[in-house]
Amino acid sequence: MAKIRGRQIMKKAILIFLILFIALSCKKNESGKSLVQTPKNSSGHFDKKGIGLKQNLTCDDLVYELVKTTQIIKSYSDFHTRIESIENNSIKIQVYVENNLSDNPKNKEIVESTLAWLVLYLNEKKLLNITSDPENPINEKFDNSILNKTDIFKSCGISNHETKQESLKICSLPFDFNEYYNNCVVESNDSFCNKNFPVYNYDEENFKSIIINCNALGIPSQYFFLPKKENFQPIILAYNDSEIEHYELVVVNNKLITASLEIALMDGLSIKDFIIAKDCTITIYKRKTNDDKRGKIKSYKINDMGSIIEIKQ
Repeated sequence: MAKIRGRQIMKKAILIFLILFIALSCKKNESGKSLVQTPKNSSGHFDKKGIGLKQNLTCDDLVYELVKTTQIIKSYSDFHTRIESIENNSIKIQVYVENNLSDNPKNKEIVESTLAWLVLYLNEKKLLNITSDPENPINEKFDNSILNKTDIFKSCGISNHETKQESLKICSLPFDFNEYYNNCVVESNDSFCNKNFPVYNYDEENFKSIIINCNALGIPSQYFFLPKKENFQPIILAYNDSEIEHYELVVVNNKLITASLEIALMDGLSIKDFIIAKDCTITIYKRKTNDDKRGKIKSYKINDMGSIIEIKQ
């Protein structure tokens, strides 16, 4: 009889222990604290290694994840990103680390040290490092699949609009400099010039939307778009606001000049000019005065790599 009573007491004790354990577990869940904590990275964003990107990430989250795939932070386990500005389809990003200069753990003295300044061009899927020289940016490699996994345009409040070739005013080929100069500079044949040689006057904001590394060539007065060749956009830059006039042909890909060539120069001593044929062959001529006959100097073409190469005779 005593053994039976002992077993009943033991069963009651086990039952009470189970009830108390379940009650405590429920109370912990009801307090809003997860039983399993999700690890976070140094920027306070959820670490998504192995689980992919979620579709509801903020613009700050996406920028951080993108920078995390570059070589900029390879030596830093703890870094931060900050969106400095958003203009058109570009995002300017500061990458930095935080250093505590205080020896007293109770009174921290945090100082930021910038690792890099970056500009992300969404339409072109380009990440440019402008830290050392904004006029000569470095193309940073990154995992651009991030841009395909989520709608960063929507997350960052950017209108997804790409400039189309048909929306630009394109010059007709052949582009004969003599024909252009006589009709559009010496004379003012507006209807002819608007149709064959449409020109853009320099505007800093518009110009930087097509070329961002033009510092070596200087600021043009005007520029002309030629028909696009594959992914490359030939543009003629006109420097005609001084006594010495000259014209540069540049080839642009993703806002970066891949090649340039001086195609016209009038310095008072001689005249160098050009004809760009329908197949984009560039022929350079030279003479002393307008009354002299043109003398051919060299011919060039734009190759598949976006370079301007001489055509050997």
